[in-house]
Amino acid sequence: MPSALSIEYNWFFSLLYGFIFVVVFIFDVLTFPIYFILQNPIKNMKLSKIKRSTIIDRGNDYMTIKTTKKPFDTHKEIERENIKTMTELFEHAVKKYKEKRCLGTRQIIGEEDEEQPNGRLFKKYILGDYNWLSFTDVDRLASLFGKGLRELGNKPQQPIAILAETQARWMIAAQAAFKNSVPLVTIYATLGEEAIAHAINETEVSVVITSFALLPKFKKILNLTPNVKTIIYMEDQLETLKNKDGFKVGVNILGFDEVLHIDTNTTDVKKVGVCVETCTPNKSNPYCPICSDPFSSLTPIIVKPGSNSNMTDSVTTKLVQRKNDQVRPTPDDIAIIMYTSGSTGVPKGVKLLHRNLIASIKAFTDCTKLYKEEVVMGYLPLAHVFELLVESGVMYMGMKIGYSSALTMIDTASKIKRGTKGDASMLKPTFTCCVPLILDRIAKAVLDKVEKSSGIKKVMFKFGYNYKNRWRKIGFSTPLTDKIIFQATRNIMGGHLHVMAVGGAPLTADTHELIRTCLCIDALQGYGLTETCACASNQDKYDLQYERVGSPMTTALIRIINWEEGNYYITDKPNPRGEIVIGGGIVSPGYYKNDEKTKEEFFEDKDTWWFRTGDIGEIHPDGSIKIIDRKKDLVKLQAGEYVSLGKVEALLSTNALVDSICVYAESTKSYCIALVVANPDNLKKLAAGKLNITNKTFEQLCDDKEVNKIAYQVIVDHSKKVKLEKFEIPEKIKLVKEIWTPETGLVTATFKLKRKEIQKFYAKDLKEIYA
Repeated sequence: MPSALSIEYNWFFSLLYGFIFVVVFIFDVLTFPIYFILQNPIKNMKLSKIKRSTIIDRGNDYMTIKTTKKPFDTHKEIERENIKTMTELFEHAVKKYKEKRCLGTRQIIGEEDEEQPNGRLFKKYILGDYNWLSFTDVDRLASLFGKGLRELGNKPQQPIAILAETQARWMIAAQAAFKNSVPLVTIYATLGEEAIAHAINETEVSVVITSFALLPKFKKILNLTPNVKTIIYMEDQLETLKNKDGFKVGVNILGFDEVLHIDTNTTDVKKVGVCVETCTPNKSNPYCPICSDPFSSLTPIIVKPGSNSNMTDSVTTKLVQRKNDQVRPTPDDIAIIMYTSGSTGVPKGVKLLHRNLIASIKAFTDCTKLYKEEVVMGYLPLAHVFELLVESGVMYMGMKIGYSSALTMIDTASKIKRGTKGDASMLKPTFTCCVPLILDRIAKAVLDKVEKSSGIKKVMFKFGYNYKNRWRKIGFSTPLTDKIIFQATRNIMGGHLHVMAVGGAPLTADTHELIRTCLCIDALQGYGLTETCACASNQDKYDLQYERVGSPMTTALIRIINWEEGNYYITDKPNPRGEIVIGGGIVSPGYYKNDEKTKEEFFEDKDTWWFRTGDIGEIHPDGSIKIIDRKKDLVKLQAGEYVSLGKVEALLSTNALVDSICVYAESTKSYCIALVVANPDNLKKLAAGKLNITNKTFEQLCDDKEVNKIAYQVIVDHSKKVKLEKFEIPEKIKLVKEIWTPETGLVTATFKLKRKEIQKFYAKDLKEIYA
């Protein structure tokens, strides 16, 4: 049971709990044979204990493991069809699924002011249904957009940049780039202006794609990016661009739909080639697969022997391809240059080849059984390789993706009008991706709701929670408990979700257990980095343990190497430990225009290309991996103890008072300290309950010394509960007034701490705390 939920019992609740226990015990005895036959727990327990990886190579200071899992049918199909590029991957999906739904966008009907309980007005959306594009529609739009890019002068191998929120047009633009062998430079929408300019200038792009909401950013950014000649913005459903004042003179600003309809009526027969024989007009395929034009608009010509067409056959009628021919990519062409926001320094551009992405998608399709009927909700940044690869993989498998955002996802989201359903309730997704920070917030919201409920509901919740987990540990599921007790929490995400892929940061055991239990899903934690196409390891649904990231994925090799400075060795007992190094076809060739950093973090050994992650892992007896430390997060205190900042932060963030926390330590000091972003509601409750303070704002509470003292005591008490060592417990804390979001530049797009930026921003505060 999560430590954050406390239930105070009196004699009545104790009696009630006992009564429920007796009634359910009798029910279990009577129904046990039925459940035993239907659920086959013996098989489930055997699968939970299988050997998940095996050692394939070992040296004096390293060991390499590989999964024991066999490829699933989709992986085999990709290899059987000889699919080697992202273009071929999507073309195969279009050919197979044609008019089936592919990408969905929620209709925004309008926006109106809604009065809040405090009298303030907030703008809320009036939303309609999802509008869907079929696989054929997406392919056609991608072809037209690619043709528009060619007409704008963008050539093969000449990168274009995209800076936009996750939406259907983002994916259409990506497919257009893939089709035309154009590297796609992906930039987080939350990066600062200088970081965005760095990525644009380093890749020398002349075309940038953005959204209507982010377009104003470019009034400043264009002054820092001399190479940019064209901005393409994705139109908004409610607003239109009234004027282009304030933008750099000479830069062409076009709407996404304008690019789809760029006039290309000019045909220069002397300069163009001819379309291949497969350009045969028919009702099911009215577009030329080579030049993307409708067959009705292409010009039939007579080609004679000896003409300028380079053809020597007899007189033949052919369809002429328009100017600016499409060039198809090869497996070794760059598909993406992904600029990670990174936790330190200037963002680095990670080169990802078509073959890297295909290798990663093969591995993803082997993670868990998914079916063509799945409904996927997409909302994480597509600029992050995790979301992009998962969406590409599920499209190949024929699933439909409905797009959402944090502002509209659930019924109580900030932009949802009262009485209107959130995206999850409308879409009813069965699969999605998530990052731990969002799951932490869901977990805290569930616990907070239970805390506010009646004593009887608390007892029911606690009983159901413990009951479900007790049976789960011996291989049983509890469908009646899910229906009676957890249906309300399951409905938060639409009521149909059954699988969630979790990555981007460590997931604590308490949060993992609560999400699995209360949302009634398989929350499968994985591990990967941008440099490895978000691919390295993942859990399977039968893994009953928490705080592990599973075994190597099917196209990955994982090696651990001794790290003497941190005292981690492959000879450690009971589990081998060391720095994690990842190898295989998933590994990027290196950083864009940064050979020095590439040589530092990548290397070749035994015909395999490897990437040094900087993460410390241990290998469990069943072959699964647990991340236990990070080289950059390890600080040696004055007395010689090593403090893992990330580990301490992960454990302290499970407290309901903490929304975000950054632990800081200096080697010249004997203790660590912490900066804490408190949960506003819980901080106000704490101040009212302990100090009877009810008339101060959140900012005023953060500045109050007495409030800081009681908050510190909460942190200390929680530190002891989660069994931190004495030297790991922060000796001092400071409540900070700023909420850390990617927009502040203090965390990444996946909400990882940017330590250098935080230390710089709070330099004065850190000095005062230590003083």
